[in-house]
Amino acid sequence: MSAKLIFFDFVTEAGAPNSPCAINASQIVYMYTTQSTKTAAVFTNGDTMIANQTLASFKSGEQSQGLGEFVSIGTPDSCNKALWGSSRGEVLVNTTYLARLQRSLSKTSVVLSQPSSNPAIFITSKYINDIVNDSKINESPFNYISLNVTQTSTNAPVINSVYSNVGLTATQVTGSRSAAGTYALAFPTGTPIGTSPSFFISSPTGATNNPIVKISATSATGLGIVTQGSGFTNADSILSNTKINILSWPIISVIPAIGDRIQGGIVFYVDRSTKKGYVLYESAASTGVAWCTPDTNFSSIQSPLLTGVTNSAANTATIVATATGTGAATVADALSVTIGGVTYSDWACPSEQAVYLIYDNLGYAAGDLFNLKSFIPPTTTVWTSNQFNSARGQAVRFENTSRVTGAPPKTDATPYALAVREFSF
Repeated sequence: MSAKLIFFDFVTEAGAPNSPCAINASQIVYMYTTQSTKTAAVFTNGDTMIANQTLASFKSGEQSQGLGEFVSIGTPDSCNKALWGSSRGEVLVNTTYLARLQRSLSKTSVVLSQPSSNPAIFITSKYINDIVNDSKINESPFNYISLNVTQTSTNAPVINSVYSNVGLTATQVTGSRSAAGTYALAFPTGTPIGTSPSFFISSPTGATNNPIVKISATSATGLGIVTQGSGFTNADSILSNTKINILSWPIISVIPAIGDRIQGGIVFYVDRSTKKGYVLYESAASTGVAWCTPDTNFSSIQSPLLTGVTNSAANTATIVATATGTGAATVADALSVTIGGVTYSDWACPSEQAVYLIYDNLGYAAGDLFNLKSFIPPTTTVWTSNQFNSARGQAVRFENTSRVTGAPPKTDATPYALAVREFSF
């Protein structure tokens, strides 16, 4: 078996970040869906760890350069004679440790040789032939999607069937028609088509020419199709059980970690579910500035409203749209930073929750590993982009051992202003 690394973003049972790492596929016996959106990995030594990633993301090759060693056995009925349970779902087994498949009545017995302490035996309804065929497809390092498409009259194209190694089904692909001979196919978000996939078209049985003259990726999840005679009335009804085969190379999503210095600052929070990261500019945007000038009431962003980490930019925009003078939001909004030839100019005053995360996640009171105290000295008060009331802004004082929430008058020009920005990965 070829060595292959698979990226896992492990979490504790309570969901707290644990230890992101890359693991050799040979150490993993099987993986399965748990807690709806997470994946459990069972290792050769019998240990189980939970990753904050969906099983679909592993199947698509997003976390590795393909999963050739693994094959889906569907959602089993049981494992080692114990019911699988509704809280667990589909299972991917490492074929390296697949001892045998055995059909008994209407079920398939999937016998593994690992974990060594207690080898797993699954009972599943998936047919042996289907498991074997899926295994053959997964041997390819490419993402592979084969569509059987028919289009009649002035109707949208219909997907008759799908054969793929990325877990795609026919009901997930939607066809549309914009004109005679011009069609589009839309795939669900996350389908690994890529920006420059390879296409192979199979003509219908009995056809003398390939009915498709142009096919291209119109977006990360869309294809455009043009048939012969496009624009003419006879351009419709040409697609009849036409095979469209799509090959693309898996793209590994690099997940940032707390403390990474990227995207113009230092990462203080990562939301893996939305693939958003948040960085702090590593300097004070201002070492003394009012919350807003003139002193204006912004009831829509008064704590506890819109205090989440995702609200920093929107809160800042709300303040900047009205403010005519200098304030924490306008200072952050005006910031422009060029690093490595890349200019970052979409900064915002952090929301209340964002400031909390900066203090907590970057360890201000736990050794200050990222040297925040060099630009936020102890006892410094920092503005947030939330107001406390019509006369006071929401602020946080950075102490050596704890953070303290406060509400200075909006005209107080002694608190610092910080700047944060959001990025996608």
